Amino acid sequence: YLSAYAPIIDQRDQHIVGLVGVDYSEDFLKEQYSNFTWVLNTTFALFTLMLTFALHILIVTIHDRSGIDDLTKLGNKRTFIKTLRMVQSEAKKRNQNFVLCLLDVDDFKIINDTYGHPVGDVVLKHFGQALVKATNTSKVCFRYGGDEFAVILTATTLLQAQAVKETIQDEIASITISELKGRVLSASIGMAEWISGITVETLIDMSDKDLYSQKQMHKKKFR
Repeated sequence: YLSAYAPIIDQRDQHIVGLVGVDYSEDFLKEQYSNFTWVLNTTFALFTLMLTFALHILIVTIHDRSGIDDLTKLGNKRTFIKTLRMVQSEAKKRNQNFVLCLLDVDDFKIINDTYGHPVGDVVLKHFGQALVKATNTSKVCFRYGGDEFAVILTATTLLQAQAVKETIQDEIASITISELKGRVLSASIGMAEWISGITVETLIDMSDKDLYSQKQMHKKKFR
């Protein structure tokens, strides 16, 4: 037992009239120490978790503000929208049309489920490289989100864009990834031509609808 005592003093004549004390058993003190340790460890764990989360948000924000997608090194969605508006503004001044292409990887979910997400990331990296090679520049190629990409073809009509579409498909088909064991990659590509009077939002919607049609055609082809 650990004990502590103190005298009770009569202030009138300073005589000790009694004692007051408290006893703590060793088991009681161990229990209190254990409780204190649990609270301390839990608090530290929560603090570490919150700090890790805050750092993650900070890193994501920095990458987003840089305008570059961390995986593919292409422009991200924010940069895509900004660039698309700039191209539209320039097209108005020059009275020129341009074409927006939206692409996504055919059967990407199957690829992820079959070969794993790390291989899926490799596929996305190669897709980005194929787009840059097909267009000869990274400035018009973007990762729109997930397995979806975007390409802006300036001073181009829909008819002229067909040749670029074929080049993109050829570059994608030539991608070689050892983990895929010979699987040939492909993409569905939706296209829409901007003409005077069309908003950026409408152009994206038009291209997205064409992309959906292309994906449906792909599914019917491989049923």
